[in-house]
Amino acid sequence: MSLVGFAVLLIGVILTIGGILFFGQVYNCAISLGTGCPADATVRFAWAFPLVIFGGYLILLGGFVTVAGYVVTEVRRKPI
Repeated sequence: MSLVGFAVLLIGVILTIGGILFFGQVYNCAISLGTGCPADATVRFAWAFPLVIFGGYLILLGGFVTVAGYVVTEVRRKPI
């Protein structure tokens, strides 16, 4: 169970990093005042929000599932 949570956590980290990279590209375009901006800057901006938000939720969910799986395995080991 904790391995599944850890996998979800890693997927969340990857999605969040992707969203941050998209935000960085749009931010770089805004700072350079439009010179050298890619044609799909608005599309990258539109993708950045869901990636960061969904990735953040997956990080939280994966963390909770990992901790819950760890607690369950530790409780099972102790004799009653």
